Amino acid sequence: MNASFWSFSKKKNSTARPTGTGTVVDIKLKDDVSILTPIFTLQSSSVKNCNYFLWNGRYYFVDDFVYNSNDLYEVHGTIDVLATYKSEIGNYTCYVERCADVNHYDDMVSDNVVVKSRNIININNGNVTMPGWIINHEPACLLKVICSEGTSIYYKQSKTGIQNLMKPFMPTATDVSGGGQAIENLFNDFWTSAYKPLDYILDAYMLPNLPSNNLPSDFIATQGSLQFGLMSTISAIYGANSYVAYSDYLGSANNEVTLTIPSSYYNDFRAYDDNWTSYMMYIPSIGFVNIPAEYVQNTLKLSFDYNYLSGDIVCRLIMSKDGDSIIIGNYTGNVKCPVQIGALQSNAINVLTDTASTFSSGLNAVVGGFTGNPLQVVSGASGVVENGLSAFQNYANPGAVSKGNTSGNIHDLLNHHQIVFSTISYESKAIPTIRLGRPCCKNLQLNNLSGYIKCNGASVSISGIEQEKNMINNYLNGGFYYE
Repeated sequence: MNASFWSFSKKKNSTARPTGTGTVVDIKLKDDVSILTPIFTLQSSSVKNCNYFLWNGRYYFVDDFVYNSNDLYEVHGTIDVLATYKSEIGNYTCYVERCADVNHYDDMVSDNVVVKSRNIININNGNVTMPGWIINHEPACLLKVICSEGTSIYYKQSKTGIQNLMKPFMPTATDVSGGGQAIENLFNDFWTSAYKPLDYILDAYMLPNLPSNNLPSDFIATQGSLQFGLMSTISAIYGANSYVAYSDYLGSANNEVTLTIPSSYYNDFRAYDDNWTSYMMYIPSIGFVNIPAEYVQNTLKLSFDYNYLSGDIVCRLIMSKDGDSIIIGNYTGNVKCPVQIGALQSNAINVLTDTASTFSSGLNAVVGGFTGNPLQVVSGASGVVENGLSAFQNYANPGAVSKGNTSGNIHDLLNHHQIVFSTISYESKAIPTIRLGRPCCKNLQLNNLSGYIKCNGASVSISGIEQEKNMINNYLNGGFYYE
């Protein structure tokens, strides 16, 4: 009998076969040899540098050449089951966990063999405009007052309205159009009775200005008297743009904005895996929020509820997928800027009007150009807090911050109407696609693939012994190369 020999380089876990006929030599089997590990002798020295042979329809690796006397060589071989049963393996269909074939692997499936790194390699910024209930830089003033009917909250929409609201109660009040004599008479009554109407103010604070046509119907335009305790002004003094609501009212306005998230440095699974890409969102009045990377490939919206009385903002991050809307985050903030009651007692007109004026002028002084950099947004807001409020630091409390994050405040909300995004991509070591493949997760016929393949639960049928079958299945389930 004879065998064909080659000098052939291949991986142990590969189906590759040598080409051509090789070097054919006569061989003589030793007694009682295994078909898996045959041993035979030959006289020719022409194949002593070969490492691979074909015998009896099976391929083998040469484990050793042993030189005996009389110029005889003893050859030790081990079966190569992948090359021997390449056709059966190629025609087999099974579940493929990983493969290196670009036409079949899924690069959107997270791959745990990729080595992680936290070195930042790219930052991509963007922004989207806040919903329309923020319209300008002029704030509104809310006063919570004890009156003859209990407790009321009065809502003023302009700096002039705030001035007119407070002047009737101050001994230094000056005449205003249409009501000078009435003011004088009113203050005479106050001082004659030693009555202190400002003692009935329970709370005073500023909120972002809202258009009157967006106010809920529960806000009633006040055409009658504005009451402080048992005393009242006359409607001509405070005029238009005044509203009243009871303290148990919780008004809200629903607004949604669709988010446009800046793209990741990657265009595969790493764009949607927190290990390689972080998505950060800055919401004015709320602060920084992390968006889980796995949700970014779906449509995302922010829905806002705003409480017209407390200044609370509730923001929901909503994901739309397959026709369903899923809330994946709830965030809260507050844009109320409180004014010290003690300061109001002695200098109410200046405190409230200076507060309103400084919100307008201080915010307008901030550079209008928006860079899309959330760190600069925060820096700009901090500058407004420090500089814009300096005119009334002795009267108003400048600590207007959100409940959840000190980055959010009324100044940031008024001046920057932008929701800011930063997409941060981290370094990824090279993906070993050729050596270890990529996630596939499909049932495939193996000869439709090339390169590295790793199966799950493979059990190939062959015309061979059980030990050969087990060896093949171990290779397929552990990872092999179809070549």
